[in-house]
Amino acid sequence: MSGMTQLSEMHAVDPVARRRAVMASTVGSVLEFYEFVIYGTAAALVFPKLFFTGLDPLAATYLSFGSLAVGFAARPLGGLIFGHFGDRYGRKRMLVITMALIGSSTVLMGLLPTSAQVGSWAAVILVTLRLVQGIALGGEWSGAVLTSMEHARPDRRGFVTSLVSAGGPAGIVLASLVTALVAALTGKEFLTWGWRVPFLLGIVLFVVALYLRRRVTESPQFAAVVADSAVRSERAPVIAVLGRYPFQVVMGMLGSIAPLFLQSMVSTFVVTYSVSAGLDRSLVLTTVSAGNAALIVILTATAILSDKVGRKPVLLLGAALGVVLAWPFFWLLQGATVGGLIVAVAIINPVVVGAMSGPLAAWLGEQFPTRVRYTGTSLSYQAAATLGAGLAPVVATALLTAGGGSPFYIAGLVAVLSALGGVAIVLTRSRQTAPSPVPNVDRPDPKPVSDPG
Repeated sequence: MSGMTQLSEMHAVDPVARRRAVMASTVGSVLEFYEFVIYGTAAALVFPKLFFTGLDPLAATYLSFGSLAVGFAARPLGGLIFGHFGDRYGRKRMLVITMALIGSSTVLMGLLPTSAQVGSWAAVILVTLRLVQGIALGGEWSGAVLTSMEHARPDRRGFVTSLVSAGGPAGIVLASLVTALVAALTGKEFLTWGWRVPFLLGIVLFVVALYLRRRVTESPQFAAVVADSAVRSERAPVIAVLGRYPFQVVMGMLGSIAPLFLQSMVSTFVVTYSVSAGLDRSLVLTTVSAGNAALIVILTATAILSDKVGRKPVLLLGAALGVVLAWPFFWLLQGATVGGLIVAVAIINPVVVGAMSGPLAAWLGEQFPTRVRYTGTSLSYQAAATLGAGLAPVVATALLTAGGGSPFYIAGLVAVLSALGGVAIVLTRSRQTAPSPVPNVDRPDPKPVSDPG
């Protein structure tokens, strides 16, 4: 039986296996972003005082945030490592390994001794755990998305992969609620031991995700490719991707960077900017959480729409909204009013990011053949995450300073990134609007194609 025949027949996969794949991938995504928020909160409030002691407070804060950046810097490396083995040996194994590393390092952070107990080794161990976490996170997103996508029916790939993406804002909301509750219950003890509780509670998500992932079946598309002698395995997937699909890698990065930049900026820079402008911190954080809750709904809806009309129209709508609404968004924030904050953060941002990111995972996965899809999507997405999400707070702060306190340089950057994403979407392949397997991607020697979808 040919590989393409098997690929067409794989849609008879047991519905239970499909649901299990989606659940396992989504819970892992929730843990990923849960950890990001609790670590970011601790980096701002706790780590400078407990792990980077004996330094000037500003220097300690910089080093603390530097440890957060280490995780982002390690992601492309993780994407290469897990992409290689995921394309060589399967998605399931990588899902289990990345979750074991992310979950265990999160829990261990909650058990770390401080510098008062072990001196400078406390900071060394913290940064080491963050480095391990970053490498694992580099392989987590693609593994989760592809496991869901390659189990899904062709006419539901957008919706299914959007559930993994929705795990991001869900994790942010969960982490915000847990951190706020723990801070309220522990009071002054939060800086002493209360900060450890959110890290330790991560074990619940960790155990659930690991249990589900161990029960997931291997991706049917990957299994079909392995079984087909006409589709040779790549000994070095990264070389194959960079040699045959460099265009798709670059376009995938450009198409991903705007929503990642926006979401990271709202979760970090916008909070600081709004509070410094005089708005109540609790109100700002609550509004950001409401925006993330709205984002879950909107990105799922746009993904469903992309299953009906194609990825390109929806993604191009998101890019256009990013260009047009960038200035109103920051104009509302600059006004420092409660109404402006709510409209900008809880309405405009979810609509723009939702349209950009809802179909994004499926669109990106559809750019690469199965045998190098893990590596290709990892390279594109993790490069965008490092440059977009990782640098967003620093870049936004620098542009605010360059603008003399006006945020409109940041608006200009958002518009440019959105426009570049739109160009990338126009130039790359997208699925047809009719339900069908990913076109032309599993032949022995696939070539890039374009379609009007």
